[in-house]
Amino acid sequence: MGVESFVGIIDFRGIILKGDSDTLKRHSSYGAEIAKLSKGRLNLIIFSAYSQEQVIPVASNITFIAIKIKKYQLLRYSKQVSKYILRDMSSNPKILVAGDPWESFWSAWLIRRLVGKKTPIQVQIHGDVTDSNWTTLTSRNRIRNLFTRFAAEKSDTIRLTSELQKMNFLSRFPSTSSKIIVAPVPLNLSEKPVIERRDRTSSLGLVGRIEPDRGLSAFVDLVKKISKENTQFTVDVIGDGPVQTQFMESLIETLGSKRVNFYGKLSGQELQETWERIGVLASLAPSESYGRAIRESIYFGVPVWGIASSGVKDAANQFPGSVSFLDLNLSSRELNETFEMLLTSQIPIEISKEIYESNLANATRIAKSWIIQ
Repeated sequence: MGVESFVGIIDFRGIILKGDSDTLKRHSSYGAEIAKLSKGRLNLIIFSAYSQEQVIPVASNITFIAIKIKKYQLLRYSKQVSKYILRDMSSNPKILVAGDPWESFWSAWLIRRLVGKKTPIQVQIHGDVTDSNWTTLTSRNRIRNLFTRFAAEKSDTIRLTSELQKMNFLSRFPSTSSKIIVAPVPLNLSEKPVIERRDRTSSLGLVGRIEPDRGLSAFVDLVKKISKENTQFTVDVIGDGPVQTQFMESLIETLGSKRVNFYGKLSGQELQETWERIGVLASLAPSESYGRAIRESIYFGVPVWGIASSGVKDAANQFPGSVSFLDLNLSSRELNETFEMLLTSQIPIEISKEIYESNLANATRIAKSWIIQ
């Protein structure tokens, strides 16, 4: 029996097609799970905004359809996707998956209307958009917070990434309870852990996008305070973003260039090897939902030191002894003592194994949320 229909991912901002190898690997695993669960009757098609139109087969069960648009041309993108579905596809999509409750959801909603069929829409919400810390970060977030209600009401299913995020979401949108599916984003873990990390370097790490809403100023303040008591530790930064130059200059001004290591954006094996250089991971984003870096850190035996965001609290509850809550109001001496204590703490291998085993099922959970309606 051949392919009968498809799962369509709405990638209005082109994030997936332009993503790193880990992003492509993750979506390839979704395609494989969809094909497996549907016995080959469904495949995965990702409609990505791009600089030129083309069809890019990635594997037998996943294809990118590149839609040529300029920035913010949501209506044009929606029309082009609808045109492709009506002209080139033998059937309507099994489901349209919107990667966020804003531009992507509106595009999915328009596509459904233009195609003329009652295709289900799932909206995926990775951030803790009901957290007041997130809402008040920027004026854009305040506007997006208003549009989230429309997406929550009009979508057929809502995929969240953790039980704590679900609890927060339901406190704001209680009528959506029957729509919600909790399925975490898979971590990129290549192999099962076999040893505990007993020796870690005196390093404070930051992993992820270098953006103002990721708690960068708080990280610099933390580094300044610890440096008053500790002249030996280093800082390791993995990631990139729009304010990386200013951020790195602030760190170098505090510690000097020899004690600040910047690796840029890493993925796959490079990222896994870099975890060995980090002693403690700092998580200072005021709003964090699932926190992939938090869980990868714990998996690789690196304790997390973070402010009490949803992601940090969720990890602390799930993996006792792996997370310490950070209070920036403490003195330099107290903060350094906590840092030194965390450097000597050990994460049991059983926790790493738990993360590994749970992660194996995450791609399947997501695929099931798309094809079992």
